[in-house]
Formats: sequence, C-alpha cells, structure tokens
Amino acid sequence: MIYLRRSGSGLTIGNGDISFLEYVARGALDRGETVELHIDGQEWRPVTSYQEVNDTLHELYEELDARRDALAESDQLPLLGDAS
Repeated sequence: MIYLRRSGSGLTIGNGDISFLEYVARGALDRGETVELHIDGQEWRPVTSYQEVNDTLHELYEELDARRDALAESDQLPLLGDAS
C-alpha cells in the first residue's frame, strides 16, 4: 500500500490505486498544501509538483511490485488450509 499525507488534513491516506492518490496529491498541491508519500519501511518523500507526484508514485509502486515478487519466490508464503 502507498501512503499519502498532506498538510491540510490530519489523516494519512493509504491506497493501492495510483490514479486516486495522484488525484488527491494534485488537489492538495493546487490548494498550496504540502504532500508526502511513502510505503512501509521507507521515509516520507515530499513532492512539490505534478511530475514529482507521478514519478514518486510510480517508483513506490515498482518497489511494492518487487517486494511482492520477492515474497512470492520465497519459501515463506503461508499456506491456507494447511493441516500440518
């Protein structure tokens, strides 16, 4: 999940839909708010322009994909319904 926080709200938004997060970030930037993005295990990354929002969201999404792929390739996946 990618998380977004903005100065105009005390809430952090977590979502996997890049389009939605980009919409929220752009709206906040248009209102003069500060916007930061991150995924678990990483520092918050401030973004100040539409292009930076787009680039950062895609970088974070690629990081999540890489994490998912690494987990799928590991032997640590939980087995549902495993009776042992």
